[in-house]
Parts: sequence; structure tokens; C-alpha cells
Amino acid sequence: MSNVSNPRDPQLTPLAVISEGATPVPPEHECMTACEVASWMRVNRKTVYEYAARNVIPCRRLGRRLVFSRAAVVAWLSRSSTTDAPPARR
Repeated sequence: MSNVSNPRDPQLTPLAVISEGATPVPPEHECMTACEVASWMRVNRKTVYEYAARNVIPCRRLGRRLVFSRAAVVAWLSRSSTTDAPPARR
């Protein structure tokens, strides 16, 4: 038996790991980066940037960075529907 703990064990790590290679998002952080939003929503990072550029998803600029409020994104998700989404690219 090994003395090394499993980093994927949810009892050992407070971070929410969404998928392999995803950026972990601590549950207590109110502000998230585009990469964290993408991991949290399970979409491509480029999709988050596209939606931000089109003012579809709520965000703020902090210098050159985009910052997303978790509460604002949750509110946006709860009030949006599939008919509000921009058409998919082909």
C-alpha cells in the first residue's frame, strides 16, 4: 500500500476539477478568468472569448484581461435560453 495520496480524491482537495487538463476553480472565488469559465461551463475557451466580444456573456475588462463574475454568469445562464444564443458557426 502506498503512502502517496491520490490528488483526484475529492476528500483531499477542495478544488473542483472538472475534466482532465482543466483549470481547477476554487469554489470560493467570485471572479474567474476566461479559461476558468470555459472549464466550469465545459465549453471551448475560444467560445467564451467570442461570446465576450459579442457582449453575449457578462464580463469586465481589467487591463488586457477579461474577468467574469461567477454570480453574473450564473444569472445570465438562468435567464438565457437556447433561442437567445447566437447561431452556431459552420
